[in-house]
Order: sequence, then structure tokens, then C-alpha cells
Amino acid sequence: MAGTALAASVVSDTYDFLSRPPEITLTRPIETLLELRITIVLGGLLVALWITRKFFRQSALLVASAVRRKKPHADTASYILNRLVRGLGVLPTARLLTRRLAHSAMRRTLVDAIVDFAPHAIHCHDLHTMPIGHAVKRRTGAKVVFDSHELYEEQSLATPRQKRKFRQQQRLYSNKADAFITINDSIARYLVQHHPALPPPVIVKNATPLARKPVADDGRLRAAARLEPQRRILLYQGGYARYRGLQLLVEAGALLDPPWCLVMMGWGALENDLKRLARRLDPSADRVRFIAPAPQAELSSWTAGAELGIIPYENICLNHWFCSPNKLWEYPIAGVPVLASPFPELRKPIDQHGIGVLLTEPTTPESIKADVMGVDVKQHARLRENCKRYIASDNWSIYEKRLLALYDELLNPATLKTAPSSAGIIQDDTTTAP
Repeated sequence: MAGTALAASVVSDTYDFLSRPPEITLTRPIETLLELRITIVLGGLLVALWITRKFFRQSALLVASAVRRKKPHADTASYILNRLVRGLGVLPTARLLTRRLAHSAMRRTLVDAIVDFAPHAIHCHDLHTMPIGHAVKRRTGAKVVFDSHELYEEQSLATPRQKRKFRQQQRLYSNKADAFITINDSIARYLVQHHPALPPPVIVKNATPLARKPVADDGRLRAAARLEPQRRILLYQGGYARYRGLQLLVEAGALLDPPWCLVMMGWGALENDLKRLARRLDPSADRVRFIAPAPQAELSSWTAGAELGIIPYENICLNHWFCSPNKLWEYPIAGVPVLASPFPELRKPIDQHGIGVLLTEPTTPESIKADVMGVDVKQHARLRENCKRYIASDNWSIYEKRLLALYDELLNPATLKTAPSSAGIIQDDTTTAP
């Protein structure tokens, strides 16, 4: 990238920009303002009628309820007032307005700060940062790079209303991006098919950098899990979130035969539920152990203590079906073969490079146990060797070059005449392991 090229990365996972007010062009100022005033008056009357109707209905119901409960007069008044406030939606509405005002203030602060930085490009990580990037682009002329790690309109935890808003937002901002990056071919095809206004995609995978020296097991994983040297470890590392198949995994761990043990190394909202399930199914904690997440800088040294690393995600949405999580590289770089759900992007490296085994479908605790126990010593040694070759051919150094080439083209238009284009869906050009 040219030395003058500057890029600002907008990362704001704390809130969503689900919508923005439409731009109104006043082609007929007087008529438009008159129509706008009439619309506001009629809308206000309708809202007032609705609130009045609801107020009297709620009042009648609450008075009857309070009388039945035989509350003292003062308590009755307080009770009715509190229930009316909740029934009319005053508190939820106030919370919503406060939240939107806070979001608006945060957005203005972010935009002003980035504008002061005077970037040449804005790298927007995921859909919810695109409104910020576009606002900066309008004020500075900076290029906007849309980097899509997820299919927001197909997320497992999104409500139908949120999915609709994400879809609308994707349509709104697709033609505002000057470049489009995503993590795999499947997501690229989906987004280009459903949002053709996007620029041609460039694939930048979640691959790990090559280790400076070979990663070796130094015993830290085993020590943290309080396991003897002869124990074999099935490892899950990452977030404890819904729809990742973690309940099934814990149930399978409780079924494992010696010397196998499931080690859960992570964090998240489901942690307490998973621990309770493990205590119920494995009271002696001989087959299922939980340990704290490892520091990212040391992750491969911790991972190296496992025999198998598992990715048991559930097929409940397209975002899962098309996923290619960091674990696809974090396990192999530590020499740990992968046991993964048979989804398209999880299947590719397993089929093409022989780095692991696909989970049997339908996936049950018993089938997970059978898949784990079915990996014998000879097959395990072959899978470990394939992991080394896979990482040597598919690592961050490949995608780093693509990213830099993209910025060279984006910020230095003259290079378009001489440099090969990085645009378009770039297929996996690595070789298949024997």
C-alpha cells in the first residue's frame, strides 16, 4: 500500500444502526411542507385517540382488579398509576427513545472523530458499522471498504424483525461500498446474489499467521484441566453461545470412554448452564472439565495439548451453514485435527486437505462419542501431518497480500493499469493434501 494511504477502522459492536431517516428532496417546497404539516396533525390525532381509548380501557380493568384485591385507597392509586404507565408503554417507549438518542449521539461523536482523522479509507467491520462509514464518506470523500464477517440478515439469534431491518440496511448500503471483503466463497455468493449492488468480492479468510517456530505441547492445557499424561483430550475452545451444539457436546463428553476427556476452554452466557449439565451427567468430573479461556497470544500453545478439536455447530440458519470460524485454523496450526459439522465451508478443508473428520448426521451425543472413539492412533498421526501441510499452504500471509493489493487498487487508481485485479470471488488455490 502507498505510504500516504490511511485507513480508519470503524468497530462498534455495542449497538446496531438498524435504520436511518430517508433523505427528502423538496422539489415543491410549499406544497411539500403543507402536506407534511397535514400528515403530522392527522398522525397526532390518531395517536391521541389510540392513547385515550387505551387509557379508559386500562383504567376500568385496573380499578376492577384493585377492588377485587381489596387494597387500601393509597395503595390502590399507586397500583393503578404504575400499571397504567406500564400498560400504556410509557417506560418501554422512554427507554427506546433514550437508547436511540444515545446511539445518535455516539454516532455523531464517532463520525466527527473519524472526520478529524481525515482518512483516505474507512474499513467497516460488518454491517452495523456501514452507516458510520457512509456518513464519513459523504463528508470527506473517503473510500468505504465493507468487510462482512457474518450474514446479519440470517443470524441465529436475530428476531424476524431484526432480520428484516438488517436486510433493509444491507440493501441501503450495498451501493455505498467502494470495496467488498468477506471470509469465504459461500457468503460472497449469497451476498452478491441477494445484493447485486455490492462491488465484486475479495475473499480474506480468518486464517492464522504462521508460527515463528513449531508449536509444541508444553503441558499447560493438561495441567489446567488437572489431567494425567495418559489422558486423551477432546477440546472445545471459544464462546459458549446458543446453537453451537454445546449441550450435545457436554452430553457426549459424559459418555466418553477412558482415556478420553472433554475439555471446555472458553466463556459466554451458557457457561453456568453447561457446568450444571456436566455436574449432573458426570458428577465425578472425570470426563468433562471446564477451564478459563487462554490468552489469544498463547492460544496455540494451549491448543497443542489436545488430540482433537471440535466444531459442533447446529444447522439452524444460513449464517451457521456458511460459517468458517477461526477454529478451522487455530486447531490445525497447533497440530490438532478437526472434528466438525458437515457444513460447506467446514467440509472443504477436511475433504480437500484431510485435516480431520466430519461429524455424523444426525448428530447426537452417541454419534459424537462414536466419531471421537473412531479415530485410531494411525489415523490420528496422518491427520496431524495433514494439518501441518494445510497451514503451510493456507495462512494469513496469503490473505494479507490480498488485503494490501485491494487497498493499493482502491487508493491508487493508476495501479489498475498494471497490477492484477484482486476483485472477484477468489477460489481456494491451495493444493490437496495426500
